[in-house]
Amino acid sequence: MGIIKGSEASLAKQRRYLDRDSYENQSNRTHSGDDTERSRIYTLFEAYQKQRPPSSYDMADRVHALMGALQAQGLKGRHIDFLYVDEAQDNLIVDAALLRSLCHNPHGLFFAGDTAQTISVGSAFRFSELKAFLYRLERDDPNVKRGSRRAIDPKFFQLSTNYRSHSGIVNVAACIVRLLDQYFPHSIDSLTPEVSLV
Repeated sequence: MGIIKGSEASLAKQRRYLDRDSYENQSNRTHSGDDTERSRIYTLFEAYQKQRPPSSYDMADRVHALMGALQAQGLKGRHIDFLYVDEAQDNLIVDAALLRSLCHNPHGLFFAGDTAQTISVGSAFRFSELKAFLYRLERDDPNVKRGSRRAIDPKFFQLSTNYRSHSGIVNVAACIVRLLDQYFPHSIDSLTPEVSLV
C-alpha cells in the first residue's frame, strides 16, 4: 500500500497507483525483496483491486480523492497556519502531500514519530523520504517559483534521550532496531541509538 498507492510516484499516475513495471522496477532503497517477490506482491495487489466493491475507498484512495477535490474546488474558509502530526510513521507519503496542501506555511508543519514503531500494515514510511518529498513540494510552490520567497529546506532532528524507560529497556530496544536495520535495510530510518538517564 505504501509504495503502490501511497508513494510520491503514485501522485503522477492517472489511476493513482503504480503499474506493474513501475512497481517492479523500484530501486532497492525504495522497496526490498527480489523481482519474484515484487511480482507476487503486485499480483496480490491486482487481486485486491478486483475483489473490492467499486465504490469502496482504502486509505490511499481516500487521500487521492481528497487531493483531487482540493485541486478542483480549492479550500474554502481559513487556511491552517500550523499543523502538528504525531505518529507520522503510520501515514502514507501521499498523506503528507494532502497535509501540505492544507497548511501553506512552510514553517508551520511539524511531523513526529518513530519508524521503528510503525503499526500500519504496508507502510513504507521513512522520515528521510518525507523530508526530501516536502522539499520537492516546497520547491514547486508557486510563491517559490515566482521568487516571492526562497524554498525552505525542512529540518530533521532526533530526540535521542529516552526519559520514560531505564537503560535496560532502551538497550534491548536498540538491539532490536539494529536487527531490523540489518535484516531489512532501508525499512526504517537509521538513527543514533537512544540513551537513558536511569
